Amino acid sequence: MALQKCPDCGHDVSTRAQACPNCGAPMMQPSPADSAKKPVTIERTGKSYKAWTIAGIALITLGFLTCANYGASGGTGTQVGISLIILGGLVGLLAQATGWWQHG
Repeated sequence: MALQKCPDCGHDVSTRAQACPNCGAPMMQPSPADSAKKPVTIERTGKSYKAWTIAGIALITLGFLTCANYGASGGTGTQVGISLIILGGLVGLLAQATGWWQHG
């Protein structure tokens, strides 16, 4: 914690303080160039990105459940389950690519 002198009373005051605790005089805040702030990242992905991601996860889960249910018998149920897993993976990849594209 760095200290600076109050311009009114001369007491040591923290650089984080907005006012002097001794006399109440407002303190000048350091300029943004002086402080080493981390840049704030704002997420620009919308609800559609999140919806596509959830849809992909849901399709993959449904595919695994279908395979587990029809796995012993084989046949059409297993093929549907595998198709759902592949479709869910593609939807998830599309959602991730869309999010990557929007964030540059």
